[in-house]
Amino acid sequence: MCLTTLLLVSCFTLQLYTACMITSAYRRYIRARRCVHNIIEKMQVDDLIDQMLDEPSEKGLDVVEETGPPPPPDDKRRERLASLVAGGQAKQYGLVGRGGKPLTAEQVDAASPAEVAKWYSRYEAKLGAQMTKTLGQALLGLYAKAAGVVLTIP
Repeated sequence: MCLTTLLLVSCFTLQLYTACMITSAYRRYIRARRCVHNIIEKMQVDDLIDQMLDEPSEKGLDVVEETGPPPPPDDKRRERLASLVAGGQAKQYGLVGRGGKPLTAEQVDAASPAEVAKWYSRYEAKLGAQMTKTLGQALLGLYAKAAGVVLTIP
């Protein structure tokens, strides 16, 4: 009788401990999922870049700040913009002409160096934002896999 009671109590204790561990793991999973969702929401920088590029700056269009490696020559910039326009990716990178329509090859060829510099800086900003977003998603995926291995969450 005493042995049976002891066995029942130990089984109940083991079940209670297992339930507590499962509940704790589920709470950690929910918390991690919320954190990942918040991080992904904060990485939406496309709207911020568009807003910053549309704001009038105190400097003229002729002034381009140098941060990092020297920019490519004007003809290289013009070639890159022309290839984007020819490939149909002008709208994706926010390269719009005077009428709000995507750039055409003729507009790129006839543009002044200041306009080319403006369009090229917009292209670089969009490309950098896309690369940052992709890199962040890859790191989050790697973190989730590592957490899945350590926490063994289904």
